[in-house]
Amino acid sequence: MSPLMNPLMFREYDIRGVAERDLTDEVVHALGQGIGSLILDSGGARLVVGRDCRLHSPRLHAALVAGILASGADVLDIGVVPSPVLYFAVHTLEVQGGVEITGSHNPASDNGFKILCQKNSLDRVQLEALRARVEARDFRHGHGRLSTQSVVGEYLSFVQSRLQLGPRRFPVVVDAGNGTGGEVVLPLLAALGFPTLAVACEMDGRFPLHLPDPTVPENLRELQDAVKRSGAEVGIALDGDADRLTVIDSQGRILWGDQLMILFARAILAEQPGATFICEVKCSRAVIDEIERAGGQALMWRVGHSLIKEKMRQTGAVLGGEMSGHLFFAHRYLGFDDAIYAAARLLELLSHSTEPLAKRVDGLPQLFNTPELRVAVPDEQKRSVVAKMADSLRRIPGTEVIELDGVRVTWPDAWALVRASNTQPAVILRFEADSELRLRSVQGEVQALLKRTLAELPSPTTLSIEPGTKQPAGQLTFYYDLGSAYCYLLMQQLPELLGRCQASVRFVPVVSGRLQAADECSATLGPARRRYLQADLARWARRLRVPLHFPSRFPMNTILALRLCVQVAQQSEPEHQRLANRLAAAYWAEDIDLLDGDALRRVLLGMSLPADELLHGCALSDVAAILHKNTEQAVAAGVFQTPSMQVGDELFVGLERLDFVEAALVGEKREL
Repeated sequence: MSPLMNPLMFREYDIRGVAERDLTDEVVHALGQGIGSLILDSGGARLVVGRDCRLHSPRLHAALVAGILASGADVLDIGVVPSPVLYFAVHTLEVQGGVEITGSHNPASDNGFKILCQKNSLDRVQLEALRARVEARDFRHGHGRLSTQSVVGEYLSFVQSRLQLGPRRFPVVVDAGNGTGGEVVLPLLAALGFPTLAVACEMDGRFPLHLPDPTVPENLRELQDAVKRSGAEVGIALDGDADRLTVIDSQGRILWGDQLMILFARAILAEQPGATFICEVKCSRAVIDEIERAGGQALMWRVGHSLIKEKMRQTGAVLGGEMSGHLFFAHRYLGFDDAIYAAARLLELLSHSTEPLAKRVDGLPQLFNTPELRVAVPDEQKRSVVAKMADSLRRIPGTEVIELDGVRVTWPDAWALVRASNTQPAVILRFEADSELRLRSVQGEVQALLKRTLAELPSPTTLSIEPGTKQPAGQLTFYYDLGSAYCYLLMQQLPELLGRCQASVRFVPVVSGRLQAADECSATLGPARRRYLQADLARWARRLRVPLHFPSRFPMNTILALRLCVQVAQQSEPEHQRLANRLAAAYWAEDIDLLDGDALRRVLLGMSLPADELLHGCALSDVAAILHKNTEQAVAAGVFQTPSMQVGDELFVGLERLDFVEAALVGEKREL
């Protein structure tokens, strides 16, 4: 029987999903056997496998390798390494492909696979063919051999051999985001003679300091602070698998990938006049202008590491780059995206002059732009949203529209981009203009258009159910308030319960104080009741092996956090459930104040959600109205406290009722 796979895992240039939901051992073993079969069909016999430091990567590694070996292909295991080290191994060893197990810059709950056949990354067509092959179980069968080898030393020697350093050395700070890059880049910089201060360079798959995504300004605060405190000239930020680079100058200013492209292009064109460069649709207009001004050729192309690398091969480009920090050096290097090598090339550039990085930043074109802005949109709807936006933007007079990847609309003094994310359930926005005032005008116009477009979409999930409405068979409705510890504890048990019953769940945020008032129940805790509550919660936490720290702010007004959940539920029920779980843990395990806007912003940014937009939305009357409607309909359905669960017409109240809930879900399944 074919494993049940989430088709949305198969992205533009890799496979990525929620590890404990999408990447089961059965699915990963089948993917491994499919990948091994693909390599064998291409004339290969051996592939290299590496992995990142996420907590579930060892499990995925074991299942993947077992599947590859079952195809008859051999595996060379190179251990825990950044993606560039895996790419280096594929390019330099006697192998015919490779797989890096990594969730890259995504949250700690995610993981996935970057796959190479021969030396080329799989594209969307090839990934869809792999998916079809796995679903059909069209596998080769055999008994491959497993061997192990460390290649980090060879990688470091190769990188050093491709550098041409000048005499100057200066202090550097590195923030590896607790990913795999720290343990490789630090020895490199030490060997090159640069004094280095490390921030979050120890591998920790929980990413405790911040999400390993250097495209989010919030994730760069610790690096900016460290650069300013230490007096360093350069700050280097890597993503979780070290294929994205963002740089900080001594003044704390952020240099995105497109700005780094300008610095690198100027230096390369001094060596190789007339060279060709590839930039993608999110890049600043200044990249093309500056490359052409320096005598080079600049081509705009689609976002994605496999797409950029292929375009570079076709055009003979010496460097490709993305605003997100993927930098692909073919000039003196192997053509793949390597943030460690790119960082070293920046230090090389600076080492030949007494001019510090901040001075070079002063000489960059001064345009006004935004970083990547992400709006949560379900995977199944994000491309249709972009298509509708393209239809609307084409109607704006006096503009030029490019639909190379999403839609980029250009005015004489500004441009805006709207595109579907290749890696997350989100639509990506970016804006640039000649002035701050014009930037805000264009941004406001396009974001208002996007809001109207989203409002016209059919909701992927029903936010509330009218009293007396029959629930879909096999679905559990979970009424929750984040101020209830029992809701938090129940959330930890739901995935296993739903898996056993093969059922789904719909979360409904409600205000528990209103439920109690409607039933004339007192919410006041006397000393004895409070002591019992604390003892009982501690017992449950020990039994479930769930972290729980009784909050210093109890009881907590959760209205603000619940309104965040309401907004995300309008876009994606899976994202809603992920946010509800995260906010509950923030309060009940980390003692975070759910009324603290800055704390909530950090939580949202850590989940790659649009923090400012969501926090602003908490004050909107329609958001408050949805929460009120949810609560009133819960009252009408007989709900008087949280947690409460509904299966069909039956209501179950409390954490200890899960056995009855399971029986009801199983009974409904049998009736189908």
